[in-house]
Amino acid sequence: MQRIVQHSVSLPAEPARLYSMYLDPTQHAGFTGGLVRIAAAPGAEFWAFDGRIHGRILHLMPGRQIVQTWRSFEWAADDVDSILALTFEAEGSGARLELVQVNVPDRLYETLQKNWPMRYLDPWRAFVERGAA
Repeated sequence: MQRIVQHSVSLPAEPARLYSMYLDPTQHAGFTGGLVRIAAAPGAEFWAFDGRIHGRILHLMPGRQIVQTWRSFEWAADDVDSILALTFEAEGSGARLELVQVNVPDRLYETLQKNWPMRYLDPWRAFVERGAA
């Protein structure tokens, strides 16, 4: 069975800034703590955490949305890629990030539900709050 992981968080930066940070390999690495390959172009390869997660950029709405394929080293060979959509909306002086990841293997749902805040969302917030970007 496939599951859907969802998170909605407020971050203290404008949507366009967050969008750009995610697509910039240096800034992305700054908040995830490891080397990242990513480019702001549909079809571009993506990998992070020393290749432990990888995929391709499928669609970009500049300053607003990023859609990519996504899978981790924990995916079985016959698991379909998940699709990750990150949507950025203005909220007060910052932004609301809506994260939706579909086609998550049932056996990995709890891990991903827990890991998104721990590995991405909380470090991203701390990175922005430190003014590191």
